[in-house]
Amino acid sequence: MGELTECCLDGCTADLLPALLTALIERASALLEVDAHGSAFRLDDHDPSRLVQSGGSCSVHLAQFRLDASTSIERVVVQIFPVARKFDLFVVFREEDASDFALCIDRLNAVTSDMRTRFGLTDVYCGMDPASDAETRFFTNGALGPLSAK
Repeated sequence: MGELTECCLDGCTADLLPALLTALIERASALLEVDAHGSAFRLDDHDPSRLVQSGGSCSVHLAQFRLDASTSIERVVVQIFPVARKFDLFVVFREEDASDFALCIDRLNAVTSDMRTRFGLTDVYCGMDPASDAETRFFTNGALGPLSAK
């Protein structure tokens, strides 16, 4: 099993979480599973507000997460955590699940920068797990990080 990569979208308000989650789900070819509070349940693709109403953390498993017409990640898990009346989302995937890892990181930088603007996110950053370590980041808020050349 390869190393995990985390792409973090921090500080989403509860009113914008359904739209942000919809934007992430729409990038996937399939919604595989939703796990909330240790129980798997079906999520209607058109009603992600159920996750906000659940009030706790949850995970959304997606297949073929498309970053553009030719770049995708085979499987991602979107983890959602409530933090101080907002939500932090982590898009987690294994390096070997990326069609072209370096290109995926480049496209993730563009996609998450756009999401930061559209959804008023506090920060977006991506790095090796744990991405909270600034030394293991590929990018932060659009700016290239220490691992961007690797």
